[in-house]
Amino acid sequence: MIKKCTKCSVEKPFSEFNKAKRAKTGLRSECKSCENQYQRQYCQENKEKIAEYQREYQRQYYQENKEKIAEAQREYQRQYYQENKEKIAEEQRQYRQNNKEKIAERERRYYKKNKESLTEYKREYFQNNKEKIAERERRYYKSMPAGIYKITNKKTGFVYIGCSTQLPKRLRDHKRHLKKNKHDNKLLQKAYNKYGLEELEFEVIKEYPADTPFEVLEREETKLILEHKTKGIPMYNLSIKISSIDENHLTL
Repeated sequence: MIKKCTKCSVEKPFSEFNKAKRAKTGLRSECKSCENQYQRQYCQENKEKIAEYQREYQRQYYQENKEKIAEAQREYQRQYYQENKEKIAEEQRQYRQNNKEKIAERERRYYKKNKESLTEYKREYFQNNKEKIAERERRYYKSMPAGIYKITNKKTGFVYIGCSTQLPKRLRDHKRHLKKNKHDNKLLQKAYNKYGLEELEFEVIKEYPADTPFEVLEREETKLILEHKTKGIPMYNLSIKISSIDENHLTL
């Protein structure tokens, strides 16, 4: 069956007309081509009017559906993160690696601008979460590996050997005390003051499980100190515990 378009006056098959429920024939009077041409011309002549209408519609829709939109965005982000964990982590790591100075400068500016509010926030958070923070610190320190370590003066060859049930913390404490000129070992402090931290090499000799007893570490530390002294290697270690010497080293 065919129908004549009231716009272009061309007879066309029914399939070339859009449906219209209220029309007698059930079809629109203008063919699809003419309607499309009219739509294109209208959009071209009323760009600003249409854009403003769309912006207003979007503003109104957002105001009426804030919570719904926010929840949909959160759900999308959660799902995207779950499906792309490794990719996101690698992108973040790569960004930090390539923008160290930029990130550090941004953090300095932010801290300088918000110093008072950050200090107040930290103080309030600490006051309101003392038990939580203490428990987190306990878990953190408890999970630290134990181990034996060595500090070597690259200029003089002098060596300090130590052990700790919290190896990473112990190494940080060494550096912190040296920088504050408050290290217990006066010889090591003197070396730091003269040569600087860059000439002191911090090396982990061996890591142990976090629950390793201190007595085990101390025996291994003493063994290494005696071996170094036997070889004539100059040491910063001023003393050792006699109780930690095993039978194999009593003759040293």
